[in-house]
Amino acid sequence: MNPPTRRQLLMDASHMLTPVAGEMAKREGRWLLEKASGCDGAALMAALGDIPAPTEAEAFRALVHRRASGEPLQYVLGEAPFLRRMFHVGPGVLIPRPETEMLAVRALGGLASRPGPAAVLDVGTGSGCLAVTLAAERPHTRVEAWDVSMEALAYARMNANRHGVDIRFRQQDMLETGGLDAAAAEGSDAPVVSPAFDLVVSNPPYIHRSEGASLQSSVVDFEPDIALFASGDALLFYRALVRLGRRFLRCGGRLLVEIHADRGQDVVALFEDAGYVEIVCLQDQFGRDRIVEARVDGSVRDADPLSRNQTGR
Repeated sequence: MNPPTRRQLLMDASHMLTPVAGEMAKREGRWLLEKASGCDGAALMAALGDIPAPTEAEAFRALVHRRASGEPLQYVLGEAPFLRRMFHVGPGVLIPRPETEMLAVRALGGLASRPGPAAVLDVGTGSGCLAVTLAAERPHTRVEAWDVSMEALAYARMNANRHGVDIRFRQQDMLETGGLDAAAAEGSDAPVVSPAFDLVVSNPPYIHRSEGASLQSSVVDFEPDIALFASGDALLFYRALVRLGRRFLRCGGRLLVEIHADRGQDVVALFEDAGYVEIVCLQDQFGRDRIVEARVDGSVRDADPLSRNQTGR
């Protein structure tokens, strides 16, 4: 019996992928075959009648098996798109979402309106999609990126190298910044000298654990819990970001965060209680609350923004 051609391999793969990919099964199969063969789309289409080398066929079947098991396509391909760039991703790092592109575009617009170079902190950087995009699009901007996960930081560093940008990375839990005196911008292990940044951006974990059953299995079974869930307090990380912004942002600096679509007004109220000004809640293309932006008012910078309201919301 002759070995199968690439076309036959694709037909078999389409049947295997249909339960997880639906009408995208054929397209996903082609993407996986492109990865296994090293051929781009046009070259691959011209060679579908060829019998691939045994190593290529074996690699393709392994990729199809991973995807058919429910693993996210982006993990299997090893990369995901974000705005105009591709980013390395894999187990241990959150896959960049289209919703977060809105956060990046808003941040880029704010940086473009500044009269001079700015300093930006990305808190919970994950794959580095935000930090790398800001550094690449605004090359005179100094960018620092934090994450508690060493796995995520490894991907973020790879993506910074991939796109040729200089970013200072730090393993840091946003819930435990008491030991920092704000701006690790002056050295990777140096104490940070506050205030240090003109813009703080973050896409923090904001899904309540009770919502896990409503998520796709490819998300809850494969992507890191630490990047998805806010445990028992849906506003936990926003409370931390409020405090962090008050410590690390220069007077007039801005805090820009992605939010759960159902918690826009809760986050706005949290920012108001903390003394932020010029607070806006922005909707995505579907009319859902998606971003909250606010400015630090220097007149109330030094107060503990949540001391009077730790249990109020």
